[in-house]
Amino acid sequence: MGRGDDDGGDATMTGTPIIPAPARITPAAGEFRLAPGAAIGYHGPMLAALARRFGQDVARRCGLPLRPVPAEAGQGEGASEGPSEGRGGPAIVIGLGDDPDLQGLPAPLGLHPTGTARDERYVLTIDRAGIRLRALEPVGVARGLTSLLQLIATAASAGGAATATPTAAAPAGGAVPLAALRILDGPRFAWRGLTVDVVRRFFPPSQIRTLIDLAALYKLDVLHLHLTDDQGWRIEAGRPVSLREPDGSFYTNDELRALIGYAADRFVTLLPEVDTPGHGLALLRLRPELSSGRNLVNPGQLHQSAWLDPDLPATFPLIDAALAELADLFPGPFLHIGGDEPFGMPDQAYGDYVRRLKHAVRALGKRTVGWQESVRAGADPGHVIQYWMDASSLGAGAELPPAPEVTARVRANYRRGRADIKQALAHGVPVIVSPQAHCYFDIPYAEAPADPGQRERRDQVGLRHYARRTLEATFDWDPVTILGAADRPEHVAGVGAAVWCETVRDVDDLTFLLLPRLAGTAEKAWGPAGAVTWPEHRDALVRHALLWEQDRLTFFSAA
Repeated sequence: MGRGDDDGGDATMTGTPIIPAPARITPAAGEFRLAPGAAIGYHGPMLAALARRFGQDVARRCGLPLRPVPAEAGQGEGASEGPSEGRGGPAIVIGLGDDPDLQGLPAPLGLHPTGTARDERYVLTIDRAGIRLRALEPVGVARGLTSLLQLIATAASAGGAATATPTAAAPAGGAVPLAALRILDGPRFAWRGLTVDVVRRFFPPSQIRTLIDLAALYKLDVLHLHLTDDQGWRIEAGRPVSLREPDGSFYTNDELRALIGYAADRFVTLLPEVDTPGHGLALLRLRPELSSGRNLVNPGQLHQSAWLDPDLPATFPLIDAALAELADLFPGPFLHIGGDEPFGMPDQAYGDYVRRLKHAVRALGKRTVGWQESVRAGADPGHVIQYWMDASSLGAGAELPPAPEVTARVRANYRRGRADIKQALAHGVPVIVSPQAHCYFDIPYAEAPADPGQRERRDQVGLRHYARRTLEATFDWDPVTILGAADRPEHVAGVGAAVWCETVRDVDDLTFLLLPRLAGTAEKAWGPAGAVTWPEHRDALVRHALLWEQDRLTFFSAA
């Protein structure tokens, strides 16, 4: 499952449990046995927290305690010098510094979600003497520790023992054997995200932290929270003062600040989305003064919808204030303004609204992201669009086709969708790639479950307006190719999965839809095109079931 060649020799290593698979793996002779109580030495105080968290994760997953300690000068810093515990040094040494081989890895494509380039490349060496990890920046150390954690935690499941108990990774005697190897690794795309709908089903902060941890486990660096829609307005910003008292139905500003900090510690950026001008019914119910008499619609769905009217004097002062409050909360350089499915809204009004909103966000010092329809307000390279409308299977082969009028409206929007992308590519508008058929995880699973006890959940969870889709078909794609940007890969801003929660009842349903498919999106976002085959990825997924069980996450297991 290696990717590319390393000057040190053969870079093929089938069966690696690391997801996403590293760019280059060079196997070597021998192994290192990581024993209970081993020390993890860190060079510099800025790596202390990473060493401490890594030790806690290994202990939790494997029952293998590790001791974080400051490393002495020179420990683990040489190309061949190991950190040998037997010579008094730590078994694992992590540090910052360059490695000549890292310069052979290409810089990532796309936009950096923090606004400034971060170097996520790392080199990880395991030999008979110990384990050494070096990176240019702490984020690279974090990515390398994630790979090492997966190696350690799955060590006992190499034969497919995916139902092992959380402490089963440490074999008899307590030491975990790790095959000798050298990994050079770095991402293909800088922006690797997951969009989560917290409107149709609200998830409390503790469960959002679980999603942040899951994103970090797969080296995703953006958690995009879809915070507003017709069914709910899950933020303080925009609410009347009388409706800001916490009641468990929205995130307070303090809760968001805490989540932002938790994510940042794990090198994940939280991206807030306020979805307007369409999908605005919840805001109209909170703010009746936003009703203009023409903006309440029912697009043939079970619920009404609404769009925000740019000609109404009350609209922009309220939206501007809400966005300013969010911009003050979220330190990242991007705000997602939504812009999808403005059903019933005149094209001129839509264009006026989106152009005005982009101007307002830029005045706050932020850059706008919007769903692909937002390019219809003008192709603007300073704006980022999120591509989602592919050759949709909506209604075709579905168990519960939508009403004919809904299908007609959606298909009319889809017919314009390809023109959106052509316009964006022609004018250099960056595109986050989230194609429905491969990245929308509310599409139901096609396979039968391996566990008959999962049949009810498999049959009920997922939007049955879509035809069911196999795991292999979901995995089989490439971000640049599907966008039609083979000659312009620089226009791919990043890759993003998404999960919409119309059918989700609780967090178990949510993770059931995410896993194992989220790992496949991570593979496409991190690694070169075609580097990992479906059989290779499927085999790695079997071993990752152990990690999900350790985290008590519900996941789908195909027969």
